[in-house]
Amino acid sequence: MGSDVSPFASPLQPCDDVVVRLAERRKEGNWKMDKIQSAADLVSAQADTSKRDRCYVVPLDTSAAEPALLGVTEQQLTHGVGVIFAARNHAAGPGRRGARGGGALNDIEEHRDNVAHALIGWCAPGAVFPTTYRRGTLLRFDAAAATIWWQDEYRVETRWWPQQQPEQQQEDC
Repeated sequence: MGSDVSPFASPLQPCDDVVVRLAERRKEGNWKMDKIQSAADLVSAQADTSKRDRCYVVPLDTSAAEPALLGVTEQQLTHGVGVIFAARNHAAGPGRRGARGGGALNDIEEHRDNVAHALIGWCAPGAVFPTTYRRGTLLRFDAAAATIWWQDEYRVETRWWPQQQPEQQQEDC
C-alpha cells in the first residue's frame, strides 16, 4: 500500500499488507495458527469449516480527517483493520471448562498476543504513523463446531495527496 492510497480504493488494500506482515511473523515465530488470509467479513470467514486455528484480516472502515488548511486537499486516512481469530475448542466435554469455550479462549489469547506484537508499532507500507490497537470483542461461540470467534481491531493511518504523483510523496513513518 502506498501513501497515495485513495479513500475509494479497495477496502482490502491495507488488509493485504497486514496479511503479509502476519504471515512473515508466523514463520519467524513458529506460531500455532494454521492459516492467515484476507476475508470480506465474518460470514465469509465462517464459510471455512477447517478444524484448525486460523485468522482472517478484514476491512472495517475508512475515515478521513478534515484538511488542516483551507483549499488543501491532502487528507489523513484512518483504516480500521480487523483480525478475526477462530480457535477450535479441543477440551470440549460435559461439565468441563472446554464445553463452555474456555479452552479455546486460552488459545485465542496466545494468537492475539502474537498478532499484537507483530502489528502494534509496525509501520505499514505508506503509513504515516505506526499501527495501533483499537479494541477487541467476542464475535461468537459456535457450540456445534466448538469454535470461538474473536476480533481485534487495529488502525493504519495513511495520507492522500490527490494532486501529486506517488514518487513525489515522502514517507513519514
